[in-house]
Amino acid sequence: MHWAVKALSRLVQPPADGGDTVDWDALRAATGWELPADCRDFVATYGRGTISDSTGVRTPPFEGYPYEDHLLFRAERPPVGGVLTWASNEAGDDFLWRCVGEPEQWQVIFRPRNRRQEHVYDMGRRP
Repeated sequence: MHWAVKALSRLVQPPADGGDTVDWDALRAATGWELPADCRDFVATYGRGTISDSTGVRTPPFEGYPYEDHLLFRAERPPVGGVLTWASNEAGDDFLWRCVGEPEQWQVIFRPRNRRQEHVYDMGRRP
């Protein structure tokens, strides 16, 4: 399990029935997308849904996925503008990846609703 998901699971109990199973190889073959390891492990541990009824996390589709709209719905590879939105919260803020380089090198962007100032984080390195 990715170190960040392991650390999160100590703070936020994963659902008892586990996360969602995505065929990552089939997804890559069908879409060209490869997602970061922490995302893959997050989906396997927590699945789609919300964190604390506040932050909605988007996942790629999997067998039995109930909605048409998902993380990669209509997403071009590379994405338009170089970014892909993977979560948003009830305040209207967005969380994105800057999809430059290999997935483990992508930066995380926090974009507040007012879009006055984005915050960019290099998430590929362990603290």
